[in-house]
Amino acid sequence: MAENRLIFLITGTITQGEIIDIAYIDNPGRYSGAESAPIIQFTVQDQNYRFEGRLFSDYKIGNKVKVIYAKGNPAKAYMFNFSDFWLSPFLWGFLLFIVMSAAVFSFFTSTDIITIHLWKRPAFNRQNNEEL
Repeated sequence: MAENRLIFLITGTITQGEIIDIAYIDNPGRYSGAESAPIIQFTVQDQNYRFEGRLFSDYKIGNKVKVIYAKGNPAKAYMFNFSDFWLSPFLWGFLLFIVMSAAVFSFFTSTDIITIHLWKRPAFNRQNNEEL
C-alpha cells in the first residue's frame, strides 16, 4: 500500500484479465463465515500471471475485468476498478485530512472569528496597522 497509485497509473499497463476462481477465506471472528476474493489471471507476452483481488468482491468465475500491472513486473497487479485500486488510498487520504483539520482547528477557540478573503486582499489602516 505504500506505493504511489498515481505513479503506478502513469507507468503501468492496462489489460484484460479473467476471473478463474473464487478464494474462500474462513473468518472465525465476530462475523464468522467465509469471505470471498476473486483469483484473476491475465497474460503478458504468452506468460500467465495470477493474483488475488480484494475481499468482498462480487464477481463470478468467467467475468472479464480490467487489470493494471507494473510494466517491469507483471506479477505486481491490481484489478483496475475503484474498490481495488483507489479505495485504500482514498480512505487513508480522507483520514489524514480529518486528522490535519482537527489539528489545525484545535488552535482556535469558539470566540475566534475566521475570515477568508478569496478575491481581494485585506486592506489595512496605515496609522494603526489594523485590518479594515
